[in-house]
Amino acid sequence: MTIHTTNRIENDPRIWRASQHKTADAQAVATGFPELDHLLAASGWPQGTLIECHCPASGIGEIRLFRRVMEVCSGQGQSVFWVDPPHTPYAPGLGQLDMGLEHVFLIRTNDEEDRVWTLEQLLKCPAAGLVMGWSPSCNPAHLRRLQLAAEGGDTMGVVVITSGSVHSASPAPVRLALTPTLPQGLRIDIQRQRGGQAGRLSLALPPLLPDHGPGSEGH
Repeated sequence: MTIHTTNRIENDPRIWRASQHKTADAQAVATGFPELDHLLAASGWPQGTLIECHCPASGIGEIRLFRRVMEVCSGQGQSVFWVDPPHTPYAPGLGQLDMGLEHVFLIRTNDEEDRVWTLEQLLKCPAAGLVMGWSPSCNPAHLRRLQLAAEGGDTMGVVVITSGSVHSASPAPVRLALTPTLPQGLRIDIQRQRGGQAGRLSLALPPLLPDHGPGSEGH
């Protein structure tokens, strides 16, 4: 083995080294809901992973579900990106979160290809802590690209899909089905997760008050 080859191996980010071992806590972020952490294989939302969320409509609480991740990212100086949310989140409501809004960025794209490309680049960005994208649909090939980008960038990615179609061959390691419940609740069906089992629970989400402004959603 030449010195050049050795250097290439040493610098290859795909090579695991015992000196770089992370604890389980470092590989996941607590959801803020102990009962949900108990059902998740990583005891929280896994880092470097794409989470696929199927919803009957947008704005049912998906942002509040990942509230704790956003707060952790802000505390660590990382950015939170929202790509194509169907409504502009209401700033006074978001101001109640324990995070600096200067770390939150909203991006609009032109079409599905542009959206996937944008999400892919953000997931690879070292400054990104959480990347959330909304889409009426997303095919398995696109999800595969996003999963590879999330792994490569060690960034948490969330894709919120509002169509009724579900591809059984989805490459996303975590797939959730979200259903709103009253009052201010959310039923979570864990349909698939890497290293874990399916499960279901209902959560009472803390409201963001005021919940929404004209033409916007508090999520």
